[in-house]
Amino acid sequence: MPVPVAVSGWKSDAGGGVDTTATVMETAGPFAALAKRKAEEASAGAAPAADAEAVPAPTAAATTAAARETSSDTEQVWGVNVNNLDWSYPNIDGTPIDGQEPLIKGMDLKLAPGSCCLLLGANGAGKTTLLKILGGKHMVPKNKVLIHGREAFYDTGLTTSGQLSYIGGNWQRDVAFAGYGVTLAGDFPARQMLDSIPNVDPQRKARIMKVLDIDPEWRMHQVSDGQRRRVQLAYGLMIPYSVLLLDEITVDLDVLGRADLMSFLRTECEERNVTIVYATHIFDGLEQFATHVAFVAG
Repeated sequence: MPVPVAVSGWKSDAGGGVDTTATVMETAGPFAALAKRKAEEASAGAAPAADAEAVPAPTAAATTAAARETSSDTEQVWGVNVNNLDWSYPNIDGTPIDGQEPLIKGMDLKLAPGSCCLLLGANGAGKTTLLKILGGKHMVPKNKVLIHGREAFYDTGLTTSGQLSYIGGNWQRDVAFAGYGVTLAGDFPARQMLDSIPNVDPQRKARIMKVLDIDPEWRMHQVSDGQRRRVQLAYGLMIPYSVLLLDEITVDLDVLGRADLMSFLRTECEERNVTIVYATHIFDGLEQFATHVAFVAG
């Protein structure tokens, strides 16, 4: 994937944007010509010509400030930054499996803050795996996957603070003697779940519940799959994030509910400059959502 590079200026072999035309200088030293000219002017009784204004030598503080200004122009802090990533599922001890080809090979993905990226690909291509890697759920080598310049896996503060949010899969659990993937349900209202999230802005909470059309009195053991999905989305969106990863989270929503959610997410990108990566197979109504499209070839 091509990576945009900020060009800060041209630099020649002579040390910068300067005139490289050769200048004839006396062999007695680099300042011999200047000394000779001043001597001639003094003997002729003329005032010395002021060809250039004297400039004081830059201080260390000024040099540091200039370097910082230059670096801010040339260095891009990406919301999502994947650098030539090779990855495969490891053995139980964490070592690579002998003879197994990497599931992800040579991947580069760079998204600036404010980007809304659709993540596309066939079933089994690795979209969910990539989203989990971005969400810090799989260990990768350092400096390979960065979220706002921070390590997605090693910097756990990204997820504990809510700055990095991953919403995917179904709310399920394993129940002894009952089976795997049992739907997460209980005889309690949706309000109880959403109220359990600390430090939530009441206005943001009310807005999200309105967008997702959630009745706070829904009993979680009586809701439909679509209603349960709405509560799951609201739970994941409550804390203001800077990077949001969505893994086919609209499959249970009706057409109007999905359109309202996409409009809300697009507004989040524009107003709060967040980065969103959304994996989906459903393209209806996404014409105004995406700023970027990434295709994963399995």
